[in-house]
Amino acid sequence: MRLPCIPWLTRRRRVSPFILMYHRILDRQDEGPFPVQPGMFVTTEHFAENIRHLKERYTIVPLDVLLAGVFEGEGMKDHCAITFDDGWEDNYLHAFPVLASERVPATVFLSTAYIGTEKWFWFDEVAFFMKNGARFDALRSLAGPGAESVVRAVRGKPRRLGDWITDVVLAMKNTDGELLSAVASEISEWNRAFTPASKVMLDWKQVVEMKNSGLVGFHSHSHSHKNLDRLSMAEVLEDVQTSLDSLRAHLGQEEPGIFCYPSGRFAPETTLALKEMGFRYAVTTQRGAVTPDDPFAVCRVGIHDDVCSKVLNGVWNL
Repeated sequence: MRLPCIPWLTRRRRVSPFILMYHRILDRQDEGPFPVQPGMFVTTEHFAENIRHLKERYTIVPLDVLLAGVFEGEGMKDHCAITFDDGWEDNYLHAFPVLASERVPATVFLSTAYIGTEKWFWFDEVAFFMKNGARFDALRSLAGPGAESVVRAVRGKPRRLGDWITDVVLAMKNTDGELLSAVASEISEWNRAFTPASKVMLDWKQVVEMKNSGLVGFHSHSHSHKNLDRLSMAEVLEDVQTSLDSLRAHLGQEEPGIFCYPSGRFAPETTLALKEMGFRYAVTTQRGAVTPDDPFAVCRVGIHDDVCSKVLNGVWNL
């Protein structure tokens, strides 16, 4: 059996500790109301294979244990941790049964504004909009002046819908924050005229059940999932504090602990705000081993099903 992970882990096998980053765990036909970007999911079958492979070769520990060991000089050779970003309901429906069966710990980073609601992330609103025959000249007009990258992405349709959506979402991520909010709001209004929002995120009852298992820990992924590098320090403090208040109210968590940057984006002011609030570590989307260099720029290894498919076909060997 071979694992998801890219030549980076092959070169450093049995040496450096690492953190795997998942988002969604889906059954093959379980796409839901909007297309899921290729880099956002792993099938349940492949996830189970990943976990069994890791158990055979590494010591899987809770994320806080791994980070404490690395930054306190213990090295943590041959250790790894499992993380999930955002707080998708399929983490409970599909990943949690695997974790429970294998008795493997994991950490879920929650964007608390979405937990227990039927809200969709703006990028999923865009995916639904594009999947369901929206007039693409309308999307160009929504983007407005100053968003040439969005216009180019919309015009440059590749063969696969998922790839096209990924291009448009990436272009929108790189636009001005106020413009992004305005476009996302208009797209959401268009979508609601055709379908009601549906539940795709965890609710607090599911979160509590996972926490009470003793296997799954929860930490902040911000409240709003905005790009924090575009917010002032005061805005970052307000947004993250709101998420901490939710975690305290629902889970009784008093310590900030570990933070996960939405979309992996942060600025020096972001890190300064986190330190001021008492966080000890922050994880990014940057790929690499966990090293004792900067506790507020911890690397992870992103896993998605395209990678897993190559692994299971014997391309990569960990």
